[in-house]
Amino acid sequence: AAISYVALTVTIVGLTLQDLAAQAGLKDPRDMRTIFLARCSGAFCGTLTGGWLCDRVPLKPVMFMFILLSAMGLLLVPVAACSSLNLLMADFFLIGFSGAALVCCSVTSACWAFPGAEAGPVLTGFAGAYGLSSAILPLLVSETLASGVIEKYVFVACAALPALILVAVSQPPAKPRDDVCCSAASRVSAKQLGSWPLVFAAGFAQLLLQGASASLMNWCVTFARLQFDMVSVTAGLLVSLLQTMVTISSLFASMYQSRFNLLDLAIVQLAMSTALMIGWWTFCLQRESIFFVVGIYGFVAGPTVSYSTGLLNQYTTPNGAQMSVISLGSNIGTSLAPFLCGSLMKTWGPMALIVTVLVCNALVLAAMILVKLVEMQRNRCSAAPADHQESLLAS
Repeated sequence: AAISYVALTVTIVGLTLQDLAAQAGLKDPRDMRTIFLARCSGAFCGTLTGGWLCDRVPLKPVMFMFILLSAMGLLLVPVAACSSLNLLMADFFLIGFSGAALVCCSVTSACWAFPGAEAGPVLTGFAGAYGLSSAILPLLVSETLASGVIEKYVFVACAALPALILVAVSQPPAKPRDDVCCSAASRVSAKQLGSWPLVFAAGFAQLLLQGASASLMNWCVTFARLQFDMVSVTAGLLVSLLQTMVTISSLFASMYQSRFNLLDLAIVQLAMSTALMIGWWTFCLQRESIFFVVGIYGFVAGPTVSYSTGLLNQYTTPNGAQMSVISLGSNIGTSLAPFLCGSLMKTWGPMALIVTVLVCNALVLAAMILVKLVEMQRNRCSAAPADHQESLLAS
């Protein structure tokens, strides 16, 4: 419920950029990119704060407080937009702070409640819940709340009520011991590598993957309107299509990912999403292709956002501080990447959106291929003494 609510707070921004720009007295919605920088700054502070609190304070009151802060920030958005851009940036700092802390608490509780490899399908389910909420919101606001930006933000703020109720009646988990969640081989491997390098690597991968998804979700409407002169209602359906496919693929992934090596699965899906972006950028930049490409990308790349956390949880039990690093990558990617993408679109045109998504996926793909090669080399080196010992025994 908390993840679904955060999804609504993120999605509504891309749907109302044009309205917020008009209220702030700006002609070009790309000039609103500074609110993403403000949200990124808030996400940085909120993630560190949430991770620190997870290790010291019970999760229930912490999550309850951050949900209320987020709802208050959403209610203030229309007022801040009419006042000044600086006040709007301060409001988005608050929204980013509370939303990032809430994500950190939610992911930490999932890793503690489902130790080891059990967390993979649960985290993929988080991605499904995020996608489902993001897919439904454009349909709701376009059909029932088309009258103004105030009604849209009030509606999203009221969506915090179910999350508050579920948090109030739930029982948060306690942090498990390392020997409960990790196999002996995983503990040895994590000890050799050190848990913190793994945490930082997973956090950086999360930043890029979440950044690619957030850039596409926040700017695809603007891209369609600038590149193809598409009406806002039709362009808004791109967000629903993207997040619907993310939801469907995440549900499928929660069923099949336990049957495959998660690293191999991530490499295959990232290779497919990278090839799709290259093909779209090179051959298929027509009006009709945008719905096809956005839908296929959501289906292929949607589950990969949770893979880095799932891989990390197979090797170590992350504490609150370590989970804050993972959430920091996710939350900064959600805000910083759209800001950078908006700046590039302002300078180089709408095509910068495709390049941003392509580069993010390609970088993570290259890193995971490198990890796979190192893993294969290590397995060969460890298998060589065993084969030599067997040959001596046979002789």
